[in-house]
Amino acid sequence: SHFLELEVAIKTSELRETRDYLNNLIRYANAPIIVWDPDKRITIFNKAFENLSGWTEQEMMGQSLDVLFPRKSRSDILQKIERTSKGEHWETVEIPILRKNGEIRVALWNSANIYEEDGKTLLSTIAQGQDITEREQAQGALKQSFEKLQKTLEGTVNALSLVVEIRDPYTAGHQRRVTRLACAIAKEMNLSKTKIEAIRVAGTLHDIGKIHIPAEILSNPSKSSEVEMNIVKTHSQVGYDILKTIESPWPVAKIVLQHHERMDGSGILMGSWDRIFSWKQGF
Repeated sequence: SHFLELEVAIKTSELRETRDYLNNLIRYANAPIIVWDPDKRITIFNKAFENLSGWTEQEMMGQSLDVLFPRKSRSDILQKIERTSKGEHWETVEIPILRKNGEIRVALWNSANIYEEDGKTLLSTIAQGQDITEREQAQGALKQSFEKLQKTLEGTVNALSLVVEIRDPYTAGHQRRVTRLACAIAKEMNLSKTKIEAIRVAGTLHDIGKIHIPAEILSNPSKSSEVEMNIVKTHSQVGYDILKTIESPWPVAKIVLQHHERMDGSGILMGSWDRIFSWKQGF
């Protein structure tokens, strides 16, 4: 009937408008969006993806997905994509994109499958990405800077340790033994690698303040006098004063200052810290 034909025409027009709206929404979205069919052929390739890849929509329509990926990682990426066709969806997965000019961009992707009305037959897969190349590069530069800082710090630690070793070989050997013992205890306590590294540095330098003590006192084989012992006791504070000006990710200077304090509140600094593990000076 005429009424039925009119209703069909209205529904068709509404569907066309909805389709055009969705197509424009995808086409001009700020994020790269791509859609592919079950055969991994590209069916939608929006403007943002053109900017990301350097390829045009006209060039990519109907093309296989694999042209978008670097040869080195192509096989692994296609396996991930194959899993999406079996129901897996991406919330955040990092996948590199090979640009037309050979440059590689890194992007984070999420995806979803679109099914026929039966809810089982796969119609297509849609994925949306975020270009994180600059962020990855910044993180890489930050990592290099941190590694350089670590090497600088390690060089400083070694130089200071060498000063002590030249002046007093006994103290140098003692520092190495304390370091090995402290790190072994830290590992048994399941402390993090960062904390163990802090302990290693502090152990290596804990007696650095002894460079302030006259050599004749350090090498005196007989029992030290009270005056000499009072001079020796200053080495924790001197070590702290030396190390406090050196930038470090750990409180090395404070550890050196407190390394003669004991859990019962006694120690060289007269019990100012009542919950500090003492270094076992007998080793």
